[in-house]
Amino acid sequence: MSNVDRRTFLRGTGVLAIAPVVGELEVFSEGLAELHQLPAPAKSPAPFEWEAAHLVFSFEFLDNRLRIKSILPEGVAAAEGLPAPTSSSGVEVALHCTGEDADDHHGTKFTGGMPGGRLVYSEREESTTSSGKRMVLTQIDQALGLKVESIYESFHDIPVLRRSTRVTNLGPKDVGIEYLSSGMLHNLDLPREFEQELIIHFAFNTWQAEGQWHTLKPSQAGFLDNGNFTLSAATLRCCRWPSA
Repeated sequence: MSNVDRRTFLRGTGVLAIAPVVGELEVFSEGLAELHQLPAPAKSPAPFEWEAAHLVFSFEFLDNRLRIKSILPEGVAAAEGLPAPTSSSGVEVALHCTGEDADDHHGTKFTGGMPGGRLVYSEREESTTSSGKRMVLTQIDQALGLKVESIYESFHDIPVLRRSTRVTNLGPKDVGIEYLSSGMLHNLDLPREFEQELIIHFAFNTWQAEGQWHTLKPSQAGFLDNGNFTLSAATLRCCRWPSA
């Protein structure tokens, strides 16, 4: 396999993760805990891969906590001109609930929120749908009684994936959600090369004018490299609603 540059890789994947801020959202308990038991944690889960629509998703575990390593086109190895996913991985879903702490530092971020950092892996369910393939990864938080499902859906041979997150409260108390990610991406590039190697594509949508695509560098979307470490994020508002 010949080397693949990052621009070719990014154009070939067609994968996009959107992580919206969820404000003033509450997940209400479904009843008594004894009537809605949490799924059991998995015992000694092994790393695995999932292939769909010519994309390969690699996952691993740290103390029974699910972590995503990389998303690569089928047949492309990480060593061939791409960041090595084996050197690092990140949480598969970010979740921050009201009253919980964050174990990240240097400013207020969406990463490091709890109970996202303490979610424990439970199970994986794969199926075939009329449009492609589907995988549901289940994680649990025993402290709050939450079941978190990460849903991956493919569409035939189109290299595009739909990724969503569903949270079910199986505990006895109401829980407020401050932030919930719909998808997480890791190992896209080395941090010092984001500005040179990454391009952000996004679309404005409005009535009878959907899909107005634009392209920006990370800095044009607010992600600024200060030469040390950055607290900024690439943020975009892609929906425009009619004024009252």
